[in-house]
Amino acid sequence: AEARRRQQSSDLPPQFDVRFGEDLSIRCVLLPAGQFLMGNQMGSGDETPLAQVRIEQPFYMGCTEVTNAQFRAVASLSHNSGHEGWRSIDWRGEGYDLDSPDQPAVRVSWHEAMQFCRKLSDETGLQITLPTEAQWEWACRAGTSTPYYFGTDVRLMDQHSWNRANAENCPHPVGQRAANAWGLHDMYGNAIEMVQDLSGPYPKMTAED
Repeated sequence: AEARRRQQSSDLPPQFDVRFGEDLSIRCVLLPAGQFLMGNQMGSGDETPLAQVRIEQPFYMGCTEVTNAQFRAVASLSHNSGHEGWRSIDWRGEGYDLDSPDQPAVRVSWHEAMQFCRKLSDETGLQITLPTEAQWEWACRAGTSTPYYFGTDVRLMDQHSWNRANAENCPHPVGQRAANAWGLHDMYGNAIEMVQDLSGPYPKMTAED
C-alpha cells in the first residue's frame, strides 16, 4: 500500500505506455525517487549492505521483460536513426520455441539491447535506455529491505518467478508470475536482465543516482 501511495503521490502518471510500430506498446510503471541500502544480501553470507544509494529522480520501467514481438518490431523499424549495426539474431533453440511473441527476447547481446533502446528513443522521441544497476535493484526491492521483495521465505519464489525448479529449462511468456509492489513482473528468473553499467563490489559510501 505504501509503494502504491508513493507512486500515486507524484505529479507523473503511475503508468505510461510507450507506443511504436503498428499498434505495439510497452507498458511502463513509475518508480518514485527514494533511497535504499544496496548490496549483496541474497546468500553470500555477508548480510551487511555496502552502499547507501539515493535515487534522486523518478523514472519509468517496463513492467515486464521485453518480448520477442516488441524486440522484432523495434529492430525492423526502417527510418534512418543513425544507429546501424543490427545483426541477424538466431532465436531458435532446441526443445522449446524461442519464437513465441510473448516470451522474453533472449540470446540478445548487451550491444543489441542498447541498440534497441537507441532505436526506440529515435522512434518515440523519449529517452529510453537500460537501467543502471542501482535503478534495477531499487526497482526490484520495491521499497523493501528483506532479502527478497516478498520477504524472507524462499519457498514463495515459485509464485514470483520462473526458475530452475519450475521453468523446465526454458523461458515462459512474460507477466505470468506475481508482480512486486511497484507492479513489475519477472524481476526474478525467466530471462537474464541487463543494466547499463558493470556489476562489481560496492564501495562503502553514499551515492546519488
